[in-house]
Amino acid sequence: MTQPTLRRIDPTQVLVQVATGLTGTTELPIETTLTGLDPNAVIYFRAIATNGGGTTVGSILSFGDPFAVWQSAEFGLDAVNPLIAGPLANPAQDGINNLLKFAFGLDPHVATAIGLPVMDMTGGELALTYNRNLAATNLIYTPE
Repeated sequence: MTQPTLRRIDPTQVLVQVATGLTGTTELPIETTLTGLDPNAVIYFRAIATNGGGTTVGSILSFGDPFAVWQSAEFGLDAVNPLIAGPLANPAQDGINNLLKFAFGLDPHVATAIGLPVMDMTGGELALTYNRNLAATNLIYTPE
């Protein structure tokens, strides 16, 4: 494995090169500390490895606020407009705000209650069934 690099997704600028010249097949953790990053931004990075035969393997990953990632994916340029993409906004006008649509994996542009939690009484026991958005790692689901 050679040339792991941390780059800004901008074809003209290398942000940080973490390590070069690594060889072998043993897993080797590589760590670096980056400062000055916007804590509210979504950060993308790409890890690239090229073997001795010239084969390059890499993937683009992201980290940051999962809701911000969802906002960007769902609303594009409007993601920064709190009246459209904010957590309490309701662009579908169905009474279900964006934060709930994000939490339950619903389309914020579609007016529907399908996919919201459902309660059921079976044999004297209350069951609450819902779909949890696995990308919503910053949310805590608490029935009340």
